[in-house]
Amino acid sequence: MFGNQDADRKVAAPAFFLAADGATAAGVAADISMTVRDRVVHVYETNGAVQADYAITLPPVAEAAGLTFSFTVVEDISSYPVTIQDQDESFDWTDIVLTANNEHVLLYSDGRTWQVIKLGLVRPLLTQVDSAAVYNVGRRFRDELTGSEYIYLQGITSVVLGDWVHFLILTTAGSTTARATANGKGPLAVAMAAIVAAKFGWFQIAGYTTAAGAISGGDCAVGAALYLTSTAGLVDDVFVDGDMIFGAVSTVQEGESPAGVALIGAFLSYPTTNDLDIVS
Repeated sequence: MFGNQDADRKVAAPAFFLAADGATAAGVAADISMTVRDRVVHVYETNGAVQADYAITLPPVAEAAGLTFSFTVVEDISSYPVTIQDQDESFDWTDIVLTANNEHVLLYSDGRTWQVIKLGLVRPLLTQVDSAAVYNVGRRFRDELTGSEYIYLQGITSVVLGDWVHFLILTTAGSTTARATANGKGPLAVAMAAIVAAKFGWFQIAGYTTAAGAISGGDCAVGAALYLTSTAGLVDDVFVDGDMIFGAVSTVQEGESPAGVALIGAFLSYPTTNDLDIVS
């Protein structure tokens, strides 16, 4: 269903409502053709309906000149993607496919072309742990307010908040994730929650964090370079040749982080290790 200034127009695709301005109502099985009054669209799954892929056709680009249109997925629709398409009259248009919860796109018509103003995620719950993947593995979210960046990964046994992990993206459905230990290689991320085996969730790869795991009682100092340790998932500032983490520095001493004991503040810039000795 689309809401508009005059009344709620009750049309919906199989298994989903299309709602605007918080309105809800049962829909009918059909693809959707928008009018210029259908300005805000929320897509979400309908319980008990026949599920299927479907398309939303934009209004004529010339008729919509000067207007913006917002689309937000408010529930997981990964099994039944939604395609936003034009009427084959807009220059340089490529269909947009929405596949995941919190995806958002903002479109503007200049009368000739549909301009994509924004395509990305509304802020997800970064501490949520999912039993099944609700985003593509490897999907990234950047917080525009803080500059921090996060990646969606498969979990691993015993991971807790703050654990450092090495990861390797295999497909959009899975990744190899391992709690980081001495001599490890590859990109690193910091767990935002206890994302254990067979679960999925967000890991931080850039920006400031107050919840990065460190050796308890190690007194990891402010402004120190960080190194992998023999304790899985935890780092320290004690030099170990070959285990320096490139792209990470401590910002709050271990034991003084508001996030808890054995956690430090750290600034991350896509950290990685390569197990190469720097002392001959």
